[in-house]
Amino acid sequence: MALGMASPTAAALSLDPETTVSAPGQNVTSWETAASRDTSRAVALWRRFDGSHERIQARNLEAGTWGPTAILSPSTGDGGSPQVAMSASGTTAVAVWKLETGGTSIIQARWFNNGSWGPLQQIGSDVAAADPEVDITDDGDTALVVWRNGTGADRVIRAAWGHHGAWDAPSGLTSAGTDSVTPDVDLSGDGSRAVAIWRRYAGGVYSVEATEWAGSTWSPPQWLSASAQTSSAEVGITDTGAVAAWIEVRDGTYRVLSSRRSAGNWSQESVLSPAGSNAYTPMLVTRGSAASLVWSREVGGIRIVEASADSGSGWSAVQVLSRPGESSYDPHVSVSSDTASAMAVWTVAAGLDRKVTASRYANGVWETASEISSVGQLAGNPVIHVNATATSGLGFWRGRDGSVALLRTTRVTDQAEGGTGPLEGPLRPAAVSRLRTHITKSHVRITWRSAADATSYRVVLKKRGKDGSRVRVVRVLRTKFAVTSGRFRVTVAGLGAGGRGPAVSKSFRVPRR
Repeated sequence: MALGMASPTAAALSLDPETTVSAPGQNVTSWETAASRDTSRAVALWRRFDGSHERIQARNLEAGTWGPTAILSPSTGDGGSPQVAMSASGTTAVAVWKLETGGTSIIQARWFNNGSWGPLQQIGSDVAAADPEVDITDDGDTALVVWRNGTGADRVIRAAWGHHGAWDAPSGLTSAGTDSVTPDVDLSGDGSRAVAIWRRYAGGVYSVEATEWAGSTWSPPQWLSASAQTSSAEVGITDTGAVAAWIEVRDGTYRVLSSRRSAGNWSQESVLSPAGSNAYTPMLVTRGSAASLVWSREVGGIRIVEASADSGSGWSAVQVLSRPGESSYDPHVSVSSDTASAMAVWTVAAGLDRKVTASRYANGVWETASEISSVGQLAGNPVIHVNATATSGLGFWRGRDGSVALLRTTRVTDQAEGGTGPLEGPLRPAAVSRLRTHITKSHVRITWRSAADATSYRVVLKKRGKDGSRVRVVRVLRTKFAVTSGRFRVTVAGLGAGGRGPAVSKSFRVPRR
C-alpha cells in the first residue's frame, strides 16, 4: 500500500445520521472504541462523573442498534484510562481501566461475550498501576494487557495474559529502577506473537525500548531510539516482525521516526516527517507485512495531515491528506484486509468551530476530504474502524452540546463503488424504495420495497420534540407502531452480510382525534 503519490479525486462518501453514544447531558472526559472486522458490531467505552466518582461506562452496537448503557467500574473509586479490544467476529471483547481508591491505583477488567458483560475482575495486585493497553486475538479466546506500575525511578512495565475470561499472574517486562513509562502492545491474530513498547529513562532522556513474545517467553528489551527525548511510541505486529513509530525531539524539532523488526532485531530508525518543522501525534496501523502511518505537522502557521506506508521494502513518499489552508490535526487511519484501501479521519479547525473530516484511499488515490461531523459541535479526537474492503467504516469523535462533551458516531460509506476497484466479500445493502406511511386510528403502518443484498431491515421512528427513538429490526417489508398525535419521522435501512445500507427517511403528521 503506497498511501498516496497520486492527486486527490472527488469525494464519494455518504453518511448515516449521527448518533450520540454517550448519555445526553453527561460529560465524557475520555473514551475508546473497538469494532468487529466487518464493523457490524462495536463497543464504546467512556469515562464520566456520576456526582461522586468517575465511572467507566459502555455500550455495544449490534445489527445497527446501540444497546443500553452498562456501568463497568464500581462506585468505590474513580475509574480512568479506559481501553477496549474486540475479536474479529465482534462476539467477544475485553475492557480494562485503572481504578483509583484513596492512595492506590489498580487495574480492573470485564469480558464481553455475546451481548453481555461478565463479572468485575482485578488483574494482579499492583497498587500503583496506570496507563493500561489491551489487545485480543481474532477468536477472542486470549487477551494481553500491559501497564505501568510504580512511582518515580521505580516505575516498571507489567503484562498479564487473559484466557477464556480468566487472568494469569502478571509478569514484569522491565526491571525495578529502570523508570519505564507509557507502554503500548500489539498481539497477533492467532496469539502466537506479541510486541510491547515503552519509553525508558536513560542518559537524561526517555528513549524507546521494546520486547517480543514468540510463544513462550519475552525477549530481552532492545533499544530502538538514540539518545534523544521521545514521546507517542506505538507498535504493530507484521507477518515477519513488527513496526514501531514515535516522536523524537532533536535540536528543538519534533520528528516522526520509525523502526522495523525482522529476524529478531530492530533496524536503525528512519526519519519520516519532512525536515524543518514540528510533527505530532503519529498513528500507526499494521496488517500483513504492511504498515501505514499518519501524523500532523506544522507548516506555514497551521497544521497539515500527512501519511506514508511501508509494504516491507521501505516507506513511501509522504503525501498530504488535508485540504489546503485548513489547520488539521489528530489523524487516525484504518486499512482494508489486503492493505490496498484505507480510510483516514482528522480534526479541522475552522474559526471557532471544530469538525471531523474523512478521506478514502483506493486504486492509489486519496479522495478529496469531506466532513463527517456537524459543524458547530466542536468535534475532535476522531477514530475510524473500516470493514475488510475499507468501503465502509464506523467513525467516532468527541462532540459538544454546550459545555458537555459527548461521544458521537456515524457510518461512513464510499458510494462510488465503480471507482474503488473490485469488491471482496458481501456487498452493502442498497437503499429501500417506495417508503410509505399509512395512518390508522391508533397506529402508523410503514411499508417499503425490498433492497438488494438486504436480509432484514432496521426501522427507526422518532417523534419531533421527544428524546429517544423506537427501533426494531424486521425481516418483512412492513411494520407498524402505535402512535398519538404529533409529527414523526421514520427511517428505514437494509441490513445484510455487508453491513447496513443507506438510510431512507420520510416525515409524516398524525392529526389530533
